[in-house]
Amino acid sequence: MLLDEQGRLNYELTSRSVLCYKLIMEKVILNYRVIIEPHKEKGKKVIYLAECPALGVYDWADSIEEVLESIRKGIQIHIANLIEAKEEIPISNIQQEILTTTQVEVPRDVRFAFA
Repeated sequence: MLLDEQGRLNYELTSRSVLCYKLIMEKVILNYRVIIEPHKEKGKKVIYLAECPALGVYDWADSIEEVLESIRKGIQIHIANLIEAKEEIPISNIQQEILTTTQVEVPRDVRFAFA
């Protein structure tokens, strides 16, 4: 057992166990909600805007794949800056979040455009 009854590291562990403990404890995987929306200005091609609401990180790129990679790097940089400043890292509670849509009525004769 790596920890004793009080939750302290058991120093009688073998060096292999300590190495395994360090490898496990040095990194964790965080999951963040990222929202990607297509955006098109008049006469221009579609770009993709990405947002990570929990961290306030935003980016854009020409394709979904590019914006996913770009926002991931932006999230990593933001987290590295938080760690360097010794600040807490906000996390998303993805299991508790609800993503849904709603419907509203509007007159038939209005003009529509994709947002």
